Amino acid sequence: MKAKTSSTLSVLSVLFVLSVLLFFSSCGEKKLKPKPHILLITIDTLRRDHLGVYGYPRDTSPFIDRLAREGVMFRNVVTPIPLTAPSHASILTSLHPLTHHVTLNGEKLDHRVQTIAEVLKENGYYTIGTIAMGCLTGNKNFSQGFDSFSDRWEREEHLTRTLVERTAPAVNKSLFQQIQEYDSKHKDKPLFIWAHYYDPHYPYYRHKHITLKTDIRQGKPKVLDRYDKEIRYTDEHIKQLYNYLEKKGITRMLVTCITGDHGEQFGEHGYSGGHMDFYSENTHVPLVLHGFGIPGNKVIDTYVSTMDIGVTLLGMAGLTFDYSTEGIDLKKLVKKPRTYLKRKFLLIGTPKWARSVQLVGYPFAYILNFDYHYKYWYVSYRHTPRIDETRFKPLHKKHMEIKGSQIFVDLPHVLDRGRNYLVVRADIPRNEGFAFNIKVNPFLSTKKVKVPGTPGKIKHLEIVYPVTVLDQIQVALYLNVNTGIDNFRYAVITKNEFPGKAVFTEKIENKIYRRLMTQRKEKQENEFFDLSADIEMEKNQVTVKKYKPTIMNYKKLIYSVFKYYCKKNVRLLEGSYEESELTAEDKRILKTLGYL
Repeated sequence: MKAKTSSTLSVLSVLFVLSVLLFFSSCGEKKLKPKPHILLITIDTLRRDHLGVYGYPRDTSPFIDRLAREGVMFRNVVTPIPLTAPSHASILTSLHPLTHHVTLNGEKLDHRVQTIAEVLKENGYYTIGTIAMGCLTGNKNFSQGFDSFSDRWEREEHLTRTLVERTAPAVNKSLFQQIQEYDSKHKDKPLFIWAHYYDPHYPYYRHKHITLKTDIRQGKPKVLDRYDKEIRYTDEHIKQLYNYLEKKGITRMLVTCITGDHGEQFGEHGYSGGHMDFYSENTHVPLVLHGFGIPGNKVIDTYVSTMDIGVTLLGMAGLTFDYSTEGIDLKKLVKKPRTYLKRKFLLIGTPKWARSVQLVGYPFAYILNFDYHYKYWYVSYRHTPRIDETRFKPLHKKHMEIKGSQIFVDLPHVLDRGRNYLVVRADIPRNEGFAFNIKVNPFLSTKKVKVPGTPGKIKHLEIVYPVTVLDQIQVALYLNVNTGIDNFRYAVITKNEFPGKAVFTEKIENKIYRRLMTQRKEKQENEFFDLSADIEMEKNQVTVKKYKPTIMNYKKLIYSVFKYYCKKNVRLLEGSYEESELTAEDKRILKTLGYL
Protein backbone atom coordinates (compact mmCIF):
# COMPACT_ATOMS: atom_id res chain seq x y z
CA MET A 1 0.00 0.00 0.00
CA LYS A 2 2.80 2.41 0.87
CA ALA A 3 4.63 1.59 -2.36
CA LYS A 4 1.50 2.36 -4.38
CA THR A 5 1.02 5.71 -2.59
CA SER A 6 4.68 6.61 -3.16
CA SER A 7 4.37 5.76 -6.84
CA THR A 8 1.23 7.85 -7.18
CA LEU A 9 2.91 10.81 -5.48
CA SER A 10 5.95 10.63 -7.79
CA VAL A 11 3.69 10.57 -10.89
CA LEU A 12 1.77 13.57 -9.54
CA SER A 13 5.07 15.37 -8.85
CA VAL A 14 6.25 14.82 -12.42
CA LEU A 15 2.93 16.04 -13.83
CA PHE A 16 3.09 19.12 -11.59
CA VAL A 17 6.62 19.98 -12.73
CA LEU A 18 5.64 19.49 -16.38
CA SER A 19 2.57 21.71 -16.01
CA VAL A 20 4.70 24.46 -14.38
CA LEU A 21 7.25 24.25 -17.18
CA LEU A 22 4.53 24.38 -19.82
CA PHE A 23 2.94 27.38 -18.06
CA PHE A 24 6.16 29.39 -18.00
CA SER A 25 7.01 28.26 -21.50
CA SER A 26 3.66 29.52 -22.79
CA CYS A 27 4.16 32.78 -20.88
CA GLY A 28 7.53 33.17 -22.55
CA GLU A 29 5.98 32.63 -26.00
CA LYS A 30 3.42 35.34 -25.32
CA LYS A 31 6.20 37.76 -24.44
CA LEU A 32 8.13 37.15 -27.68
CA LYS A 33 7.58 40.04 -30.07
CA PRO A 34 6.47 38.94 -33.52
CA LYS A 35 8.98 39.75 -36.25
CA PRO A 36 7.45 42.00 -38.90
CA HIS A 37 7.69 41.57 -42.65
CA ILE A 38 9.90 44.28 -44.14
CA LEU A 39 9.55 45.95 -47.54
CA LEU A 40 12.41 48.22 -48.67
CA ILE A 41 11.64 50.20 -51.83
CA THR A 42 14.44 52.21 -53.44
CA ILE A 43 13.56 54.49 -56.33
CA ASP A 44 16.42 55.53 -58.57
CA THR A 45 16.94 59.25 -59.27
CA LEU A 46 14.04 60.43 -57.10
CA ARG A 47 14.23 64.06 -56.00
CA ARG A 48 12.59 64.78 -52.69
CA ASP A 49 11.07 68.05 -53.90
CA HIS A 50 9.15 66.34 -56.74
CA LEU A 51 6.83 64.42 -54.41
CA GLY A 52 3.47 65.88 -53.39
CA VAL A 53 3.95 65.19 -49.69
CA TYR A 54 7.15 67.28 -49.80
CA GLY A 55 5.26 70.26 -51.22
CA TYR A 56 5.41 69.69 -54.97
CA PRO A 57 2.34 71.18 -56.70
CA ARG A 58 1.88 68.29 -59.15
CA ASP A 59 0.17 65.01 -58.25
CA THR A 60 3.21 62.83 -58.93
CA SER A 61 3.01 60.48 -55.94
CA PRO A 62 -0.50 59.92 -54.53
CA PHE A 63 0.25 56.46 -53.10
CA ILE A 64 3.61 57.37 -51.56
CA ASP A 65 1.94 60.50 -50.15
CA ARG A 66 -0.73 58.34 -48.52
CA LEU A 67 1.83 56.10 -46.83
CA ALA A 68 3.77 59.18 -45.69
CA ARG A 69 0.65 60.69 -44.07
CA GLU A 70 -0.17 57.38 -42.37
CA GLY A 71 3.41 56.89 -41.14
CA VAL A 72 6.55 58.93 -40.56
CA MET A 73 7.98 61.28 -43.17
CA PHE A 74 11.55 62.52 -42.79
CA ARG A 75 11.81 65.94 -44.36
CA ASN A 76 15.61 66.32 -44.50
CA VAL A 77 17.39 63.19 -45.73
CA VAL A 78 20.81 63.19 -47.40
CA THR A 79 22.62 60.50 -49.33
CA PRO A 80 26.39 60.28 -48.72
CA ILE A 81 27.00 60.13 -52.49
CA PRO A 82 24.67 60.80 -55.45
CA LEU A 83 25.43 57.66 -57.47
CA THR A 84 23.41 54.43 -57.77
CA ALA A 85 25.72 51.61 -56.66
CA PRO A 86 27.58 53.43 -53.84
CA SER A 87 24.35 54.95 -52.51
CA HIS A 88 22.56 51.59 -52.48
CA ALA A 89 25.56 49.98 -50.81
CA SER A 90 25.22 52.55 -48.02
CA ILE A 91 21.47 51.88 -47.72
CA LEU A 92 22.03 48.12 -47.44
CA THR A 93 25.01 48.28 -45.07
CA SER A 94 24.56 51.54 -43.11
CA LEU A 95 28.18 52.35 -43.96
CA HIS A 96 29.74 55.37 -45.66
CA PRO A 97 31.09 54.83 -49.21
CA LEU A 98 34.60 55.50 -47.91
CA THR A 99 34.03 52.64 -45.43
CA HIS A 100 32.38 50.00 -47.65
CA HIS A 101 34.64 51.18 -50.50
CA VAL A 102 32.10 51.24 -53.33
CA THR A 103 32.49 54.74 -54.77
CA LEU A 104 31.69 54.13 -58.45
CA ASN A 105 29.11 52.20 -60.46
CA GLY A 106 30.59 48.87 -61.51
CA GLU A 107 32.61 48.33 -58.34
CA LYS A 108 31.98 45.20 -56.25
CA LEU A 109 30.61 45.26 -52.73
CA ASP A 110 33.19 43.49 -50.58
CA HIS A 111 31.88 40.14 -49.29
CA ARG A 112 33.29 40.99 -45.84
CA VAL A 113 30.84 43.88 -45.56
CA GLN A 114 27.51 42.82 -44.05
CA THR A 115 24.17 43.67 -45.69
CA ILE A 116 20.77 43.95 -44.05
CA ALA A 117 19.66 40.90 -46.04
CA GLU A 118 22.48 38.79 -44.57
CA VAL A 119 21.57 39.69 -40.99
CA LEU A 120 17.87 39.00 -41.59
CA LYS A 121 18.49 35.68 -43.36
CA GLU A 122 20.77 34.48 -40.56
CA ASN A 123 17.93 35.23 -38.14
CA GLY A 124 15.14 33.29 -39.84
CA TYR A 125 13.89 35.66 -42.56
CA TYR A 126 13.16 34.66 -46.14
CA THR A 127 14.82 37.34 -48.29
CA ILE A 128 13.77 38.52 -51.75
CA GLY A 129 15.50 41.07 -53.95
CA THR A 130 14.64 42.41 -57.41
CA ILE A 131 16.76 45.09 -59.06
CA ALA A 132 16.24 47.12 -62.22
CA MET A 133 19.72 48.34 -63.13
CA GLY A 134 22.90 46.53 -64.14
CA CYS A 135 25.32 47.91 -61.53
CA LEU A 136 23.36 46.26 -58.65
CA THR A 137 23.61 42.67 -59.88
CA GLY A 138 24.77 39.57 -58.07
CA ASN A 139 28.14 39.60 -59.81
CA LYS A 140 28.71 42.93 -58.06
CA ASN A 141 27.85 41.15 -54.75
CA PHE A 142 24.60 43.06 -54.16
CA SER A 143 22.87 39.68 -53.85
CA GLN A 144 24.60 38.99 -50.52
CA GLY A 145 22.09 37.48 -48.11
CA PHE A 146 19.18 36.94 -50.53
CA ASP A 147 17.38 33.62 -50.84
CA SER A 148 15.81 34.79 -54.10
CA PHE A 149 17.54 37.53 -56.12
CA SER A 150 16.32 38.62 -59.56
CA ASP A 151 18.99 40.43 -61.58
CA ARG A 152 18.45 38.99 -65.08
CA TRP A 153 15.78 40.16 -67.48
CA GLU A 154 14.80 40.02 -71.11
CA ARG A 155 14.96 42.99 -73.43
CA GLU A 156 11.79 45.08 -73.42
CA GLU A 157 10.94 46.09 -76.98
CA HIS A 158 9.87 49.68 -76.20
CA LEU A 159 13.15 50.51 -74.44
CA THR A 160 15.83 52.39 -76.33
CA ARG A 161 18.53 50.89 -74.15
CA THR A 162 18.82 47.14 -74.39
CA LEU A 163 19.48 45.46 -71.05
CA VAL A 164 20.64 48.44 -69.03
CA GLU A 165 17.37 48.78 -67.18
CA ARG A 166 14.11 47.02 -66.36
CA THR A 167 10.85 48.98 -66.13
CA ALA A 168 8.38 48.97 -63.23
CA PRO A 169 5.95 46.40 -64.76
CA ALA A 170 8.83 43.96 -65.27
CA VAL A 171 10.07 44.56 -61.72
CA ASN A 172 6.58 43.80 -60.35
CA LYS A 173 6.20 40.69 -62.52
CA SER A 174 9.41 39.31 -61.05
CA LEU A 175 8.41 40.27 -57.50
CA PHE A 176 4.97 38.64 -57.80
CA GLN A 177 6.62 35.36 -58.88
CA GLN A 178 9.10 35.50 -55.99
CA ILE A 179 6.39 36.34 -53.46
CA GLN A 180 4.23 33.47 -54.78
CA GLU A 181 7.20 31.12 -54.29
CA TYR A 182 7.55 32.40 -50.70
CA ASP A 183 3.81 32.05 -50.08
CA SER A 184 3.72 28.43 -51.21
CA LYS A 185 6.95 27.15 -49.63
CA HIS A 186 8.31 29.49 -46.94
CA LYS A 187 5.27 31.14 -45.39
CA ASP A 188 6.34 30.11 -41.90
CA LYS A 189 9.20 32.63 -42.08
CA PRO A 190 9.04 36.43 -41.82
CA LEU A 191 9.67 38.09 -45.18
CA PHE A 192 12.15 40.76 -46.34
CA ILE A 193 11.76 42.33 -49.80
CA TRP A 194 14.06 44.78 -51.56
CA ALA A 195 12.36 46.28 -54.62
CA HIS A 196 14.42 48.62 -56.80
CA TYR A 197 12.66 50.81 -59.42
CA TYR A 198 14.67 52.65 -62.06
CA ASP A 199 12.03 54.49 -64.11
CA PRO A 200 12.69 58.11 -63.01
CA HIS A 201 16.25 57.77 -64.31
CA TYR A 202 17.07 59.18 -67.74
CA PRO A 203 16.03 58.38 -70.49
CA TYR A 204 12.44 59.32 -69.69
CA TYR A 205 9.82 57.27 -71.53
CA ARG A 206 6.43 58.60 -72.57
CA HIS A 207 3.36 57.52 -70.56
CA LYS A 208 0.39 58.82 -72.54
CA HIS A 209 -2.16 57.58 -70.00
CA ILE A 210 -0.73 59.91 -67.31
CA THR A 211 -1.95 63.50 -67.14
CA LEU A 212 -0.51 65.90 -64.59
CA LYS A 213 -2.75 68.96 -64.39
CA THR A 214 -0.49 71.60 -62.87
CA ASP A 215 1.83 73.24 -65.41
CA ILE A 216 5.57 73.50 -64.89
CA ARG A 217 6.95 76.89 -65.86
CA GLN A 218 10.53 76.84 -64.53
CA GLY A 219 13.53 75.10 -66.06
CA LYS A 220 12.81 72.93 -69.09
CA PRO A 221 9.06 72.17 -68.94
CA LYS A 222 9.08 69.26 -71.43
CA VAL A 223 11.94 67.46 -69.67
CA LEU A 224 10.45 68.05 -66.21
CA ASP A 225 7.05 66.89 -67.42
CA ARG A 226 8.48 63.56 -68.61
CA TYR A 227 10.50 63.15 -65.40
CA ASP A 228 7.39 63.81 -63.28
CA LYS A 229 5.35 61.30 -65.28
CA GLU A 230 8.02 58.64 -64.67
CA ILE A 231 7.64 59.27 -60.93
CA ARG A 232 3.85 58.92 -61.19
CA TYR A 233 4.31 55.73 -63.24
CA THR A 234 6.55 54.29 -60.52
CA ASP A 235 4.07 55.34 -57.83
CA GLU A 236 1.29 53.41 -59.61
CA HIS A 237 3.39 50.22 -59.66
CA ILE A 238 4.39 50.55 -56.02
CA LYS A 239 0.67 50.67 -55.25
CA GLN A 240 0.18 47.50 -57.33
CA LEU A 241 2.91 45.75 -55.33
CA TYR A 242 1.38 46.86 -52.04
CA ASN A 243 -2.09 45.66 -53.11
CA TYR A 244 -0.62 42.28 -54.06
CA LEU A 245 0.98 41.95 -50.63
CA GLU A 246 -2.33 42.97 -49.07
CA LYS A 247 -4.16 40.15 -50.87
CA LYS A 248 -1.57 37.73 -49.52
CA GLY A 249 -2.23 38.97 -45.97
CA ILE A 250 1.35 40.22 -45.62
CA THR A 251 0.58 43.92 -45.00
CA ARG A 252 -0.99 43.22 -41.57
CA MET A 253 2.53 42.96 -40.13
CA LEU A 254 4.47 44.86 -42.78
CA VAL A 255 7.00 47.67 -42.29
CA THR A 256 7.41 49.65 -45.51
CA CYS A 257 10.40 51.92 -46.16
CA ILE A 258 10.48 54.08 -49.30
CA THR A 259 13.52 56.13 -50.28
CA GLY A 260 15.67 57.28 -53.19
CA ASP A 261 19.36 56.79 -53.93
CA HIS A 262 19.92 60.33 -55.27
CA GLY A 263 18.18 63.11 -57.15
CA GLU A 264 18.58 64.73 -60.57
CA GLN A 265 19.85 68.14 -61.67
CA PHE A 266 17.90 70.28 -64.13
CA GLY A 267 20.23 73.26 -64.51
CA GLU A 268 19.96 74.60 -60.95
CA HIS A 269 23.74 74.95 -60.63
CA GLY A 270 24.90 75.35 -64.18
CA TYR A 271 24.48 71.84 -65.54
CA SER A 272 21.34 70.08 -66.75
CA GLY A 273 20.94 66.33 -66.73
CA GLY A 274 22.61 63.66 -64.65
CA HIS A 275 23.50 63.69 -60.97
CA MET A 276 27.27 63.98 -60.84
CA ASP A 277 27.30 66.97 -58.51
CA PHE A 278 26.24 67.18 -54.88
CA TYR A 279 24.04 70.19 -54.45
CA SER A 280 20.68 69.57 -52.76
CA GLU A 281 18.83 68.65 -55.96
CA ASN A 282 21.02 65.53 -56.08
CA THR A 283 21.68 64.78 -52.41
CA HIS A 284 18.29 65.34 -50.73
CA VAL A 285 16.01 62.32 -51.11
CA PRO A 286 12.66 61.25 -49.64
CA LEU A 287 12.30 58.80 -46.77
CA VAL A 288 9.01 57.34 -45.54
CA LEU A 289 8.41 54.67 -42.87
CA HIS A 290 4.96 53.10 -42.68
CA GLY A 291 3.17 50.16 -41.11
CA PHE A 292 3.62 47.75 -38.24
CA GLY A 293 4.94 49.49 -35.12
CA ILE A 294 5.39 52.85 -36.90
CA PRO A 295 3.57 55.88 -35.43
CA GLY A 296 1.20 57.71 -37.77
CA ASN A 297 1.03 61.25 -39.09
CA LYS A 298 4.51 62.33 -38.02
CA VAL A 299 6.96 64.64 -39.79
CA ILE A 300 10.60 64.73 -38.62
CA ASP A 301 12.70 67.78 -39.55
CA THR A 302 15.97 66.61 -37.98
CA TYR A 303 18.63 65.83 -40.59
CA VAL A 304 19.14 62.11 -41.19
CA SER A 305 21.00 59.97 -43.73
CA THR A 306 20.15 57.04 -45.96
CA MET A 307 22.89 55.26 -43.96
CA ASP A 308 20.33 55.09 -41.13
CA ILE A 309 17.97 52.84 -43.11
CA GLY A 310 19.70 49.48 -42.62
CA VAL A 311 20.13 49.96 -38.86
CA THR A 312 16.51 51.08 -38.52
CA LEU A 313 14.98 48.15 -40.42
CA LEU A 314 17.07 45.65 -38.49
CA GLY A 315 15.94 47.34 -35.29
CA MET A 316 12.32 46.62 -36.29
CA ALA A 317 13.23 42.94 -36.09
CA GLY A 318 15.23 43.33 -32.87
CA LEU A 319 18.52 42.82 -34.72
CA THR A 320 21.78 44.72 -35.34
CA PHE A 321 24.80 44.55 -37.61
CA ASP A 322 27.80 42.66 -36.25
CA TYR A 323 29.98 45.78 -36.20
CA SER A 324 29.69 49.52 -35.67
CA THR A 325 28.07 51.37 -38.56
CA GLU A 326 27.52 55.00 -39.54
CA GLY A 327 23.75 54.74 -39.06
CA ILE A 328 21.37 55.15 -36.13
CA ASP A 329 17.98 53.61 -35.41
CA LEU A 330 15.47 56.20 -36.61
CA LYS A 331 12.79 54.92 -34.21
CA LYS A 332 14.90 56.39 -31.40
CA LEU A 333 15.10 59.67 -33.29
CA VAL A 334 11.31 59.75 -33.78
CA LYS A 335 10.92 59.59 -29.99
CA LYS A 336 13.63 62.18 -29.21
CA PRO A 337 14.43 64.17 -32.40
CA ARG A 338 16.30 66.96 -30.61
CA THR A 339 18.84 64.47 -29.21
CA TYR A 340 20.28 64.05 -32.70
CA LEU A 341 20.44 67.67 -33.88
CA LYS A 342 24.25 67.73 -33.67
CA ARG A 343 24.78 64.97 -36.25
CA LYS A 344 26.95 65.83 -39.24
CA PHE A 345 27.34 63.98 -42.52
CA LEU A 346 30.26 63.85 -44.94
CA LEU A 347 29.06 63.94 -48.56
CA ILE A 348 31.27 63.24 -51.53
CA GLY A 349 30.46 64.01 -55.14
CA THR A 350 30.77 61.29 -57.73
CA PRO A 351 34.53 60.62 -57.67
CA LYS A 352 36.31 61.41 -60.93
CA TRP A 353 33.69 64.03 -61.84
CA ALA A 354 33.08 66.21 -58.79
CA ARG A 355 36.11 66.38 -56.54
CA SER A 356 34.84 68.66 -53.80
CA VAL A 357 33.71 67.41 -50.38
CA GLN A 358 30.79 68.60 -48.29
CA LEU A 359 29.85 68.51 -44.62
CA VAL A 360 26.15 68.81 -43.77
CA GLY A 361 24.97 69.41 -40.22
CA TYR A 362 21.75 71.19 -39.43
CA PRO A 363 21.26 73.86 -40.54
CA PHE A 364 24.47 74.32 -42.51
CA ALA A 365 26.27 72.83 -45.50
CA TYR A 366 29.92 73.60 -46.19
CA ILE A 367 31.66 72.67 -49.46
CA LEU A 368 35.43 72.58 -49.83
CA ASN A 369 35.90 73.57 -53.47
CA PHE A 370 38.51 71.30 -55.02
CA ASP A 371 36.99 71.44 -58.52
CA TYR A 372 38.42 74.81 -59.45
CA HIS A 373 41.81 73.45 -58.47
CA TYR A 374 41.85 71.22 -61.58
CA LYS A 375 42.02 74.05 -64.05
CA TYR A 376 45.70 73.69 -65.00
CA TRP A 377 48.23 70.86 -65.05
CA TYR A 378 51.85 71.40 -66.12
CA VAL A 379 54.85 69.52 -67.43
CA SER A 380 58.52 70.47 -67.49
CA TYR A 381 61.54 68.84 -69.14
CA ARG A 382 63.86 69.90 -66.35
CA HIS A 383 63.61 69.43 -62.61
CA THR A 384 62.32 72.37 -60.62
CA PRO A 385 65.20 73.58 -58.45
CA ARG A 386 62.89 74.94 -55.74
CA ILE A 387 61.78 71.42 -54.77
CA ASP A 388 64.50 69.64 -52.82
CA GLU A 389 65.31 66.16 -54.15
CA THR A 390 65.27 64.80 -50.58
CA ARG A 391 61.52 65.50 -50.48
CA PHE A 392 60.89 62.80 -53.08
CA LYS A 393 59.86 59.21 -52.36
CA PRO A 394 60.43 56.34 -54.80
CA LEU A 395 57.43 54.83 -56.54
CA HIS A 396 57.26 51.11 -55.85
CA LYS A 397 56.71 48.47 -58.51
CA LYS A 398 53.21 47.85 -57.17
CA HIS A 399 52.29 51.33 -58.45
CA MET A 400 53.42 50.51 -62.02
CA GLU A 401 52.14 48.33 -64.82
CA ILE A 402 54.26 47.78 -67.94
CA LYS A 403 52.57 46.63 -71.14
CA GLY A 404 55.12 46.44 -73.94
CA SER A 405 56.16 50.01 -74.70
CA GLN A 406 53.51 51.48 -72.37
CA ILE A 407 54.00 52.31 -68.70
CA PHE A 408 51.06 53.04 -66.40
CA VAL A 409 51.96 54.72 -63.11
CA ASP A 410 49.29 54.78 -60.38
CA LEU A 411 49.85 57.53 -57.83
CA PRO A 412 48.82 56.87 -54.21
CA HIS A 413 46.12 58.80 -52.35
CA VAL A 414 47.23 62.04 -50.73
CA LEU A 415 45.59 62.61 -47.35
CA ASP A 416 47.24 65.96 -46.65
CA ARG A 417 44.83 68.78 -45.93
CA GLY A 418 43.96 71.45 -48.47
CA ARG A 419 44.82 71.91 -52.11
CA ASN A 420 48.14 70.28 -52.85
CA TYR A 421 50.19 69.46 -55.91
CA LEU A 422 51.74 66.10 -56.62
CA VAL A 423 55.08 66.24 -58.44
CA VAL A 424 56.18 63.17 -60.39
CA ARG A 425 59.76 62.95 -61.58
CA ALA A 426 61.49 60.50 -63.90
CA ASP A 427 64.85 60.30 -65.66
CA ILE A 428 65.20 59.67 -69.40
CA PRO A 429 68.58 58.02 -70.14
CA ARG A 430 67.57 57.36 -73.78
CA ASN A 431 65.07 59.52 -75.66
CA GLU A 432 63.78 58.57 -79.10
CA GLY A 433 60.45 60.27 -78.50
CA PHE A 434 57.46 59.48 -76.27
CA ALA A 435 53.98 60.70 -75.35
CA PHE A 436 51.98 60.76 -72.15
CA ASN A 437 48.64 61.72 -70.69
CA ILE A 438 47.01 61.76 -67.26
CA LYS A 439 43.95 59.60 -66.63
CA VAL A 440 41.37 59.85 -63.90
CA ASN A 441 39.40 56.89 -65.27
CA PRO A 442 38.91 55.28 -68.70
CA PHE A 443 36.50 58.06 -69.70
CA LEU A 444 38.27 61.16 -68.39
CA SER A 445 41.81 62.15 -69.27
CA THR A 446 43.98 65.01 -70.43
CA LYS A 447 45.00 65.26 -74.05
CA LYS A 448 48.03 63.21 -75.07
CA VAL A 449 51.22 65.30 -75.01
CA LYS A 450 53.86 64.26 -77.57
CA VAL A 451 57.56 64.77 -76.77
CA PRO A 452 59.94 64.59 -79.74
CA GLY A 453 63.10 62.52 -79.68
CA THR A 454 65.95 64.89 -78.90
CA PRO A 455 68.92 62.88 -77.60
CA GLY A 456 71.06 64.76 -75.13
CA LYS A 457 68.55 67.56 -74.59
CA ILE A 458 65.50 66.13 -72.77
CA LYS A 459 66.86 63.96 -69.96
CA HIS A 460 64.18 64.55 -67.35
CA LEU A 461 60.42 64.62 -67.06
CA GLU A 462 58.51 66.43 -64.33
CA ILE A 463 54.70 66.47 -64.15
CA VAL A 464 52.99 68.75 -61.65
CA TYR A 465 49.25 68.41 -61.14
CA PRO A 466 46.66 69.29 -58.50
CA VAL A 467 45.59 66.61 -56.06
CA THR A 468 43.11 66.32 -53.20
CA VAL A 469 42.12 63.67 -50.69
CA LEU A 470 39.88 61.89 -53.21
CA ASP A 471 42.45 61.35 -55.92
CA GLN A 472 44.12 58.29 -57.27
CA ILE A 473 45.39 59.32 -60.67
CA GLN A 474 47.28 57.44 -63.36
CA VAL A 475 50.04 58.76 -65.60
CA ALA A 476 50.24 56.81 -68.87
CA LEU A 477 53.49 56.90 -70.86
CA TYR A 478 53.72 55.71 -74.47
CA LEU A 479 57.37 55.10 -75.47
CA ASN A 480 58.91 54.94 -78.91
CA VAL A 481 61.43 52.19 -79.65
CA ASN A 482 64.70 52.62 -77.72
CA THR A 483 63.26 55.31 -75.40
CA GLY A 484 64.05 54.53 -71.76
CA ILE A 485 62.41 56.07 -68.67
CA ASP A 486 63.22 55.08 -65.11
CA ASN A 487 63.77 56.27 -61.53
CA PHE A 488 60.17 57.33 -60.89
CA ARG A 489 59.60 59.25 -57.65
CA TYR A 490 57.04 61.66 -56.27
CA ALA A 491 56.59 64.46 -53.73
CA VAL A 492 53.63 66.42 -52.38
CA ILE A 493 53.93 70.19 -52.33
CA THR A 494 51.58 72.88 -51.10
CA LYS A 495 49.97 75.58 -53.19
CA ASN A 496 52.54 78.08 -51.89
CA GLU A 497 55.40 75.86 -53.06
CA PHE A 498 54.05 75.60 -56.58
CA PRO A 499 56.97 76.68 -58.77
CA GLY A 500 54.98 78.91 -61.14
CA LYS A 501 54.10 78.90 -64.83
CA ALA A 502 57.46 80.29 -66.04
CA VAL A 503 59.28 77.06 -65.19
CA PHE A 504 57.10 74.88 -67.40
CA THR A 505 57.34 74.29 -71.11
CA GLU A 506 53.85 72.79 -71.50
CA LYS A 507 50.45 73.67 -70.08
CA ILE A 508 48.19 70.63 -70.36
CA GLU A 509 44.70 71.25 -71.67
CA ASN A 510 42.45 69.45 -69.25
CA LYS A 511 39.41 67.58 -70.57
CA ILE A 512 38.68 66.50 -67.01
CA TYR A 513 38.20 70.10 -66.01
CA ARG A 514 35.68 70.75 -68.77
CA ARG A 515 33.61 67.71 -67.81
CA LEU A 516 33.42 68.20 -64.05
CA MET A 517 29.74 69.21 -64.42
CA THR A 518 29.78 71.82 -61.71
CA GLN A 519 29.65 75.58 -61.37
CA ARG A 520 32.48 75.44 -58.82
CA LYS A 521 35.07 75.17 -61.58
CA GLU A 522 34.37 78.81 -62.45
CA LYS A 523 34.96 80.16 -58.93
CA GLN A 524 37.80 79.49 -56.56
CA GLU A 525 36.01 80.14 -53.27
CA ASN A 526 34.48 77.50 -51.03
CA GLU A 527 30.73 77.49 -50.39
CA PHE A 528 28.63 77.80 -47.25
CA PHE A 529 24.83 77.62 -47.11
CA ASP A 530 22.20 78.08 -44.42
CA LEU A 531 19.83 75.27 -45.37
CA SER A 532 17.07 76.48 -43.06
CA ALA A 533 16.58 79.52 -45.31
CA ASP A 534 18.16 78.29 -48.56
CA ILE A 535 17.51 74.59 -49.08
CA GLU A 536 18.17 75.03 -52.83
CA MET A 537 21.73 76.14 -52.02
CA GLU A 538 21.52 79.28 -54.17
CA LYS A 539 23.23 81.87 -51.96
CA ASN A 540 26.84 81.24 -51.01
CA GLN A 541 27.58 82.91 -47.65
CA VAL A 542 31.20 81.89 -47.22
CA THR A 543 32.27 85.54 -46.85
CA VAL A 544 29.67 86.49 -44.22
CA LYS A 545 31.60 87.32 -41.04
CA LYS A 546 29.17 85.83 -38.53
CA TYR A 547 29.66 82.38 -40.09
CA LYS A 548 33.46 82.36 -39.95
CA PRO A 549 33.79 80.34 -36.66
CA THR A 550 31.36 77.71 -37.99
CA ILE A 551 33.19 77.52 -41.31
CA MET A 552 36.53 77.01 -39.57
CA ASN A 553 35.08 74.16 -37.48
CA TYR A 554 33.50 72.50 -40.52
CA LYS A 555 36.70 72.81 -42.55
CA LYS A 556 38.78 71.12 -39.84
CA LEU A 557 36.23 68.37 -39.33
CA ILE A 558 35.97 67.48 -43.03
CA TYR A 559 39.57 66.24 -43.14
CA SER A 560 39.28 64.46 -39.79
CA VAL A 561 36.13 62.60 -40.86
CA PHE A 562 37.63 61.64 -44.20
CA LYS A 563 40.69 60.12 -42.52
CA TYR A 564 38.50 58.40 -39.91
CA TYR A 565 36.47 56.62 -42.63
CA CYS A 566 39.65 55.58 -44.47
CA LYS A 567 41.08 54.06 -41.28
CA LYS A 568 37.79 52.39 -40.46
CA ASN A 569 37.69 50.84 -43.92
CA VAL A 570 41.07 49.21 -43.29
CA ARG A 571 39.96 47.88 -39.90
CA LEU A 572 36.65 46.63 -41.22
CA LEU A 573 37.99 44.83 -44.29
CA GLU A 574 41.12 43.42 -42.70
CA GLY A 575 39.54 42.16 -39.49
CA SER A 576 36.78 42.64 -36.97
CA TYR A 577 35.81 46.18 -36.04
CA GLU A 578 35.30 46.65 -32.32
CA GLU A 579 34.46 49.80 -30.37
CA SER A 580 37.50 49.05 -28.21
CA GLU A 581 39.68 49.73 -31.26
CA LEU A 582 38.60 53.38 -31.32
CA THR A 583 41.44 55.76 -30.54
CA ALA A 584 40.94 58.94 -28.52
CA GLU A 585 40.95 60.86 -31.82
CA ASP A 586 38.28 58.53 -33.28
CA LYS A 587 36.07 59.13 -30.26
CA ARG A 588 36.58 62.89 -30.52
CA ILE A 589 35.50 62.84 -34.18
CA LEU A 590 32.44 60.69 -33.46
CA LYS A 591 31.46 62.94 -30.58
CA THR A 592 31.80 66.03 -32.78
CA LEU A 593 29.66 64.33 -35.42
CA GLY A 594 26.96 63.65 -32.84
CA TYR A 595 27.38 59.86 -32.72
CA LEU A 596 28.72 59.60 -29.16
